[in-house]
Amino acid sequence: MTERKGLLFWAAGVFTAAFCFCGVVLFGSYRWCEGLFYERMAAVAGVFPGSAENVMRALKGASLKDKVFYFKDYYLLPTLGILAICAFVFSLGYSILTAPRDTALGVFFYNDTGDSSDTRLIDGFVEAMGIDTSKQNAYIDSSMTYDPDITGLDAYVGLEKAMASITASDLDVIVGDTDTVDYFAKCDCLGDVTAILPADLQEAFQDRLYYAETGSGELAAVGIYVSDAPKLNEFSYYVDREPVFSFVVNSDKAENAVEFLRYLYQKD
Repeated sequence: MTERKGLLFWAAGVFTAAFCFCGVVLFGSYRWCEGLFYERMAAVAGVFPGSAENVMRALKGASLKDKVFYFKDYYLLPTLGILAICAFVFSLGYSILTAPRDTALGVFFYNDTGDSSDTRLIDGFVEAMGIDTSKQNAYIDSSMTYDPDITGLDAYVGLEKAMASITASDLDVIVGDTDTVDYFAKCDCLGDVTAILPADLQEAFQDRLYYAETGSGELAAVGIYVSDAPKLNEFSYYVDREPVFSFVVNSDKAENAVEFLRYLYQKD
């Protein structure tokens, strides 16, 4: 439900921006077409173009061709604009209403080397877990990047997207290099893996824990080195890199996140 509220707020913001933009365009089109119409009717009827009353009188006696011209140049653009807005609202509303209500697993891959359009890894996990995608969504966003030396708009937007997903409890796992994990650990966004992993995985990964400084200045085990994960290597996600697997601190789907870690180490 929290995810749905976040999506609705996002949709409302997009719609408001689109509506304002279309409104400005339509108003400008209206004024431009109005000038064209007055000039045309003035030429046809020999009236003063600034007089709306005279123009409408000329329109009543105008030919069908001139009336069609009137609609085309005076109303066509605004009409098409209104229809476009209606289509956008319908499409957006339909997408929201028909989208899965919950997220079974949300994963961000930072600074990876894989194909961001390749869904085979998440598709395999969904199949292995028996997730009903008509009711629950599962995704891996491998288009994310982070560089502590870059502070431009793209970097800001990417981090804001992550923070929004974390706030909406729509993100459960972050995989990335140590710089990325350090950033999110400093923001207190990552959980202590020793408190999340079951006993068998704690034993398996005890020598591969990654420690980072949290917002309070303390060191905590916030990640696991997973460069040897067969699934990551199969799809070339982190070639010649040292990825760290981390759990988002406020995830309410920690069990699925743990199962995803297990899945990364499965061999076909």
